[in-house]
Amino acid sequence: MKKLKYIFCDLDGTLLNDDKVISPEQVSYIRELKKRKGVRFGFASGRTLNSLIPLAKEMEILDVCDVIVANNGVDVYDVARNETEQNHLIPVTTVQKIVHMMESYKDILNVIVHSRNELYGMEKTRRIDRVLRINHYDQSQYHSIYDGGYDSVARVSLLFEEERYPEVRAVVEATEFPDGVQAFQSDVDIYDLVREGVSKARGIERYVSRQGDTLEQVIAFGDSGNDRRMLEEAGVSVAMKNGIKEIRDIADYTTSRTNNENGIKEFLITVEDWF
Repeated sequence: MKKLKYIFCDLDGTLLNDDKVISPEQVSYIRELKKRKGVRFGFASGRTLNSLIPLAKEMEILDVCDVIVANNGVDVYDVARNETEQNHLIPVTTVQKIVHMMESYKDILNVIVHSRNELYGMEKTRRIDRVLRINHYDQSQYHSIYDGGYDSVARVSLLFEEERYPEVRAVVEATEFPDGVQAFQSDVDIYDLVREGVSKARGIERYVSRQGDTLEQVIAFGDSGNDRRMLEEAGVSVAMKNGIKEIRDIADYTTSRTNNENGIKEFLITVEDWF
């Protein structure tokens, strides 16, 4: 195995604990590991870049980050260069088709469109308010999906209550989405729709290839469906103990501790000679 040079972590359910906080112990350990081993560190998240940079500053980890892969791989932000590369946006006409297709299921799900630094939804709900807070948006950045006005769409999300998951899953599996669009479950109550070819793996690959390296030199941590491609293609893949079974089954390793127990730090301590 080649020496590892990169650590990429999903956030929700992985680096973040259930209180949506990165523990100071993990931040300190990663900072110290970088100094000793020269390893590069990055987030790979389904969240928007607009939300991840303030989060990293708040958690005092932005100085530790070399790269942030956001929107499930659509955005790749090189922290040192302060440059963002954006790829594979969904055409507006395709978004309109998706909204029309989901109209019949408004009783069990809500469609939201992520466009630039704006959010467009079918219905304004408390769940939408939570999404606004997570993404560091204010109320003025929310609009009705029926008003149009969106462009540069990174992804479309289907939000639902967790207890409606079986119904929503059946809808997603039975729906023939427009050509060029793929759907995957990114959380217990979210399906994300993105362009085919978009994944955290492709975003990470774009960054490491610019450094003259390959995915073989990456160790990746994740817990949910939108981490699958990243874990399948990384040189070393690690599922969180609290991760879904599908992810634990395909990963090379599983942490002995959960996201609430500094699972990433505790795993990395045991494999430092891999770097």
